[in-house]
Amino acid sequence: MVARTLIAVAVAVAVAAAIASACAPGGTPANPTAAPPPTSPSSPASPKQAATAPAPPPTGAVAAAPWAAQACTVGAPQLGTVACVNGAAIDAERVRMAWHLHPQWSVEQVVAATIDEEIIAQAAAAAGLWRSPTVVRAHHQALAQTLLDRAMQRVQPATLADADIATAYKNQAVRAHYDHADAYFAVDAQVLCCSGSPQQCMAREEVRTCIDKAEAIIRDIYSELQNNPPATAMEMWGRCKAMAARYPDVAAAEVQFFYDKSKSHDQQKGYDIMVQEYAEAVTALLPGQLSAPIRSAFGWHISFLDKVDPARHADWRDPAVRAEIAANIVQPVRTREAQRFVFAHMKPREATYFFERIDHIAGVQPAKTEGNAVDDL
Repeated sequence: MVARTLIAVAVAVAVAAAIASACAPGGTPANPTAAPPPTSPSSPASPKQAATAPAPPPTGAVAAAPWAAQACTVGAPQLGTVACVNGAAIDAERVRMAWHLHPQWSVEQVVAATIDEEIIAQAAAAAGLWRSPTVVRAHHQALAQTLLDRAMQRVQPATLADADIATAYKNQAVRAHYDHADAYFAVDAQVLCCSGSPQQCMAREEVRTCIDKAEAIIRDIYSELQNNPPATAMEMWGRCKAMAARYPDVAAAEVQFFYDKSKSHDQQKGYDIMVQEYAEAVTALLPGQLSAPIRSAFGWHISFLDKVDPARHADWRDPAVRAEIAANIVQPVRTREAQRFVFAHMKPREATYFFERIDHIAGVQPAKTEGNAVDDL
């Protein structure tokens, strides 16, 4: 609860900092929509200049309407303006945004609805509702979100730091995807008697007895598979599933592991190393072949080798590897940068928290787990 409140307060502080930085010296707010100086009669503006010059702010009743991005003169509407409402322009971008919310509407319906919205909004502002808590809160949230969005747009896959890419690459699962020996993919028909470590399984007499008794079952299964060999991994799955009705102890499993056949078993590296008897039997197969029954410390196996992906040894500096990693981690990096952005704006600003009041705000339930408000922004 407190953690989320702190981040929310920090966002408000960040917005305040942005607003403060937009002020001119002496405390006078800068006016980004101020009218440009009049063009000298001796040097009239070119058509290109006229099209790109910022429009003057609205006057009259809508002059105090912060949402009115540009003024509108019926006799000479600004380029891109599709309607004028009491001196305020309705531009094409606003219509496009409205249409995305109601794509089933015609263009005329969207324009009409946008004009209606502007008329009602101006009436609300004239009634003083611009300063109502609901509108102020929505405005603050929109300001904070816009500021964060603009900052986060600078965080793109191509702009990520080498340190972030290298850190992600160090993750064992990520690195194994780019730097590995031959990768074997098989479907395993199995009768298992133990699920512990090989040493633990072999030390138990009841496990050894179970494996001895299961040999007859695995031989029958192998005979059936030999009589009608599966041609694909999918067929192997189907055959195992069908045989399970007659042999309840039979199960099927996908097996994936890396193996360098140029090295002995004890020289293999990785976190998915198979026991020696299984690994050596499967790596001796060609894709599409079926192994003879394999006895391991866990039980019996008949493996169908589906495919072998060749070894790959690519560093994170490889452009293709870097691009792929960057695309996958850009969102977590943005979340981290959002936190840094908020606290960077928070440091030079003064914020006082009344902690004894935060957890007792009426109508607010404490969170069951600690969260991060930036994740929801």
